Amino acid sequence: MRAVHKYELFVGTNLVDVPRNPQWLRIGAQPMNMAVWAIVETTQPMKRYTIHVAATGEQLPTEGQCHYIGTVQLGTGYIYHAFVMRGQL
Repeated sequence: MRAVHKYELFVGTNLVDVPRNPQWLRIGAQPMNMAVWAIVETTQPMKRYTIHVAATGEQLPTEGQCHYIGTVQLGTGYIYHAFVMRGQL
């Protein structure tokens, strides 16, 4: 069954268990945190994905090693950017 699932994120490196081959949709703000949404096939085996969340101006993973998911602005005014590590797409 295909479904949209939400995964909570924090600033820094996140290890997220998701059914294989997700379609990453977007990153967004929640009242107290961030989350990423993905379309998943719930019958697929789980795989651990590394998602890096960095504030504007912070160092990113090496170019070519990550794929941009999206940007979110929290109610605090801070802006964050999410990347899934390549090889895990």
